[in-house]
Amino acid sequence: MKTIFTVFKDISKAKEAIDRLNQSGFDKYQMNSIVQESTAKSHFDINRQEIKVEDSESLGGRKVQGFEKLFAGQQSLDTVDAGRILAAGQGGTILGKAATSAPIRKVDNLKKALIDFGIPEDTAQKYQEGVAKGKLLFWIRSEDTDSPKITNIVKDYQGEDLVTI
Repeated sequence: MKTIFTVFKDISKAKEAIDRLNQSGFDKYQMNSIVQESTAKSHFDINRQEIKVEDSESLGGRKVQGFEKLFAGQQSLDTVDAGRILAAGQGGTILGKAATSAPIRKVDNLKKALIDFGIPEDTAQKYQEGVAKGKLLFWIRSEDTDSPKITNIVKDYQGEDLVTI
């Protein structure tokens, strides 16, 4: 298994990449992401306060998928170094909670959580700074054989600072 990490400066490109990954057969359960709450809310096509789509794929006849489905129902977490974030996916939830846990609650708590997750220190610093500036941190876990396909899709949509672990 491989895990591919990237950061997107342009949230609309991240949304397109997530949609393309869905269309290519990758499941939301393989995907994880961390983004500032305010950034995510400004890019939702639906009001996440009014709905829960965890067990449903439609809202008023419209299919909820991709970016909106990935973040639907997520609770915000307060970090010292990246502000209020939304963490989506199982890995995102684990990493987000690690970044807000008391033992490492200091200036570089998201960075430390990323390093503990296996990200090189210099890249973890870039990811933490990126999230703090409104970029979207995204990663997907897949079979080794899918790694090149995922990497190409992410690059096609301007994913930056790719790391595969």
